[in-house]
Amino acid sequence: MYKDVVTFNQNSTGLDAIRNSIRNILLTPRGSLPGKPRFGSDLHKVVFQQLDPLTEAIAKNYVLESLTEFEDRINVSRVG
Repeated sequence: MYKDVVTFNQNSTGLDAIRNSIRNILLTPRGSLPGKPRFGSDLHKVVFQQLDPLTEAIAKNYVLESLTEFEDRINVSRVG
């Protein structure tokens, strides 16, 4: 069973581990981790942009690309 650390005394398993992993991937700016320059997402680039169809499509693409690359436990078919 895959485990993620939630706190120093508690581990997360199953769906909670996957949720934590997705959160970590999407909230980590790509290039911010030494030794893992591709890890994370570029989602931070569109956070304060005007919300229009183009920005929405770019954000969905960033999410799909990052989760497909870094989270093998899920199959992303679409981003709502």
